[in-house]
Amino acid sequence: MEPTYQIGDFSITKIPELTLTDFAATKLLPNLDPKLLSSHPSWMDQRWFDAASGNVLLSVHTWLVRTPHHVILIDTDAGNEKPRPSMPMLDQLHEPFLERLRAAGVEADQVDYVLLTHLHADHVGWNTRIAGETWVPTFPNATYIFSKLEQEYSAGLAKDDEGVQIARAKAGLGEPVRTPVAGVYADSIAPILEAGLAKLINVDGVRCWTASSSIQPRGTVLTTLPLA
Repeated sequence: MEPTYQIGDFSITKIPELTLTDFAATKLLPNLDPKLLSSHPSWMDQRWFDAASGNVLLSVHTWLVRTPHHVILIDTDAGNEKPRPSMPMLDQLHEPFLERLRAAGVEADQVDYVLLTHLHADHVGWNTRIAGETWVPTFPNATYIFSKLEQEYSAGLAKDDEGVQIARAKAGLGEPVRTPVAGVYADSIAPILEAGLAKLINVDGVRCWTASSSIQPRGTVLTTLPLA
């Protein structure tokens, strides 16, 4: 059981899904000089970096936040049975995520809000679950909150249309080093929109610019979280 942290009236619990071990540091950071890692071993936390292989160990997890009034999930991991052939470590998983959430005291229908920091495969997978041949919302009573710009970009990638360039222009970005994993929008985002559970937000307010692998710095969505 993961520890629970108390911050005022809020409790925060990590709900793990899996740990990825196959990512080279240079894959995550394409401009990284590998010599920096070997020259400064003390910079690397050995819990999350394998010096022998040069791989970074990545935790895929959800943060469960409980307030006196709401149950909130921050990101929803990779999900089960999602077809991800271009990323084998996330392809067709069968992880007991919902059981771990239940062990922390929360059933899927008790979740009030799902906050998605960005829309990559390892952050939105449990948005939906398979029911027969249809992807349906895993948390049917929740409002899913995420960036409108991220949604536009992801929809553009799924349709392979001009929405991609429009979204990149809005974000002030050029061509990416790589694009997000294919199929994520169709099975993990579109069903939420179709069910009427999405609340798209414009990222504004006091901005916390953070390093990001997505089209928008992910810390910014926290400044406009519209909880009632």
